[in-house]
Amino acid sequence: MKWQTAKIGIFTFIPLFLLLPFSYHANLLINGRVTKGVVTGQRTVVINEFYADVATYAEITFETAKGLYVFYGPDNFNLKKGTVVSVIYNPEKPTNCSLYHWFALYMNPLLIVTFILELFLFIGYWYLRYELKETI
Repeated sequence: MKWQTAKIGIFTFIPLFLLLPFSYHANLLINGRVTKGVVTGQRTVVINEFYADVATYAEITFETAKGLYVFYGPDNFNLKKGTVVSVIYNPEKPTNCSLYHWFALYMNPLLIVTFILELFLFIGYWYLRYELKETI
């Protein structure tokens, strides 16, 4: 009985944690509008001078009813100048935007937190599985 309850709890939360990174862009995914944007340039930023670590960001321009907007895509996404891309933006606040691509929507700061939480869930699952089977 205890093992069944633990299994239900664990397997209920695993899909929720997998969806956690999408919650970062949930408002965009629900209320956003998709339009076309054009890569107008590249910007290279030095992240760590000691290790000579750099990141390259694509400068993307898109047009809405409110005007022309420019934003920088994810780092090292390798988009060439002139490439047409899909952009999702909030119609009320067009500066809240992102590339409309699974990688750009999923790769965000919450990804690290998600993987750590999933690791703890996985460890907890195996621990409970072992402990509860021993007591049965």
